[in-house]
Amino acid sequence: PLLRDRIPERERLQTVPICQSFYGDRIKALVVSDTLLNEYPNTPGALNAIALSYRMNLREFARAESMFARVIESEPNTPFAYFNIVEAQIAQGKYDAAAVSLDRARRRFPARSASGGISEPLYNLGRRDSAEASARAQASGVSVLDRLNGHNTLSVLAALRGRIAEARTHLAEARALERESGEQSSALGDSLIAARIEIVFFNNPSRAVRTLDRALAETPLESIGWIPSRPYLRIASLYAQAHRVDKAKATLAAYDRAVDDTSQRRRDQPDRDAALGYIALADQRPRDAVAAFRRSDMQSDGPVDMCAVCAEPSVGLAFDRAGMADSAIATLEHYVNAPSVHRRFVDAWNLHWALRRLGELHEARGDSAEAVRYYQRFVELWKNADPELKPTVTRITQHLARLSTRETTH
Repeated sequence: PLLRDRIPERERLQTVPICQSFYGDRIKALVVSDTLLNEYPNTPGALNAIALSYRMNLREFARAESMFARVIESEPNTPFAYFNIVEAQIAQGKYDAAAVSLDRARRRFPARSASGGISEPLYNLGRRDSAEASARAQASGVSVLDRLNGHNTLSVLAALRGRIAEARTHLAEARALERESGEQSSALGDSLIAARIEIVFFNNPSRAVRTLDRALAETPLESIGWIPSRPYLRIASLYAQAHRVDKAKATLAAYDRAVDDTSQRRRDQPDRDAALGYIALADQRPRDAVAAFRRSDMQSDGPVDMCAVCAEPSVGLAFDRAGMADSAIATLEHYVNAPSVHRRFVDAWNLHWALRRLGELHEARGDSAEAVRYYQRFVELWKNADPELKPTVTRITQHLARLSTRETTH
């Protein structure tokens, strides 16, 4: 008999959705999960896991919220749903309700709050200073895992605010903790981060290319035994952003030769579309880039994940390159203003330039009030940026003063 015929029905109903989700069919996974809940409604942890893994990732946030509420009612002593409902409410823009839910979760489970594990919801509620304080508490925690997660979060929050030297320090601390816990650090992964920093923060594509070339010489992708862990698509995107479309296309072709598993290609398709988008930008085909970046936000069975704004910086950039100012403004404004969860990484790489560019686009349209608003948000974000980045802040600050004077005299 088959293995599925030998395991209890409830266990089969718990296992099948995991397999179907892995192979790219979350819709079928949800059908089986609903059967599990109908036939075995008291399965411990099942409702919370289904709401988080499927409803949230399919961006069915209202339904997820109602499911988390049911978990809280039926399993009042387990913490997960108390914190997960906060994210479901934030994703719907229900900030007041989310703040109340977070306060309830912190009172109900103070140990989790004290360890610093609430930086994510605090950030998504717009409380950046509190999120950073929470991450610092986590980085000073007892367990290696807490400290590791704390330093990783602090590296992201430092980069967000233009403090790149500090971000690198926290990243180095995280790598040391990984080694302490027996994990093998990825020199190649660190090089990809370093290359992206050169592109995004320092506008130095040639240095990024040298970093990538050196990293690939030291760790050829073909030397990585497990094919799914080879970062072909990230590298292709970075080469394209660094204006080396030849290397980007060669890396993408290497991916196509190496990866022939259809399930893996289906899971990788959003990242492949993102790479195609950056290649299209480098090839001066911004409208094709818009289409590719939009595809990169979708899997064959629905949205990539629960972040509703994470593809928008790239889409907005492509609209901008196409000279479609209205579309660029609409997309970038939605990105910087709309509620979302799991956005810290995307914000760290994109929020600064998106705010600055929105100021420029509004100014070009003659809307000085909106230009001032976005320039001020940029200056506030980067007010403590590294010295190398300060000239940009100073330039925008001086420009703001001129704009503000012009506004008051008209």
